[in-house]
Amino acid sequence: MKKEKIFYAPSTGGFYDTQIHSPNQIPSDAVEISKAQHASLHAGRANGRHIVMFSGRPVLEGKPTTPPPVAPPSIDDRRQSMHDRLDTDLDLYIHKHFAALILAHDKSAFERWLDDIVTVYYEQRLQAIDQAADPEKVKWDFSVCDREGVSGTKINTILKRRHAEKLK
Repeated sequence: MKKEKIFYAPSTGGFYDTQIHSPNQIPSDAVEISKAQHASLHAGRANGRHIVMFSGRPVLEGKPTTPPPVAPPSIDDRRQSMHDRLDTDLDLYIHKHFAALILAHDKSAFERWLDDIVTVYYEQRLQAIDQAADPEKVKWDFSVCDREGVSGTKINTILKRRHAEKLK
């Protein structure tokens, strides 16, 4: 088995490995480097430094770059993020119950349920987010609307019963 050799070519700025590249694929200006040099040069380049030739050898130039610090999101941004999550959860919850009420063909019952129970709970959660020092700690669970009021399944049952009574 042939011994692995690694090269750096300044003309291409690339590394070449004899286990991967054939001799005719390695540029004529390539210089052999050790595995440790390869690792160091590769890591330096990944950190924003440049590889330059010095006395016929590749070396790193420049200071490593560090990304600028990321400012933490403002309290307004955090609140908006929580509003968005609450809106998404509300949409999913409403769609689940809307489907049950559509099957019962009574949109007005759905609207009453939505106005009486869900909207009040949603507005309470929005207010809690707006008043919280740490909005991410405000929790919600729309299933509380089922426990405190009429669930979509219960509404569906009531509507079916009413419909059956009308048919008598």
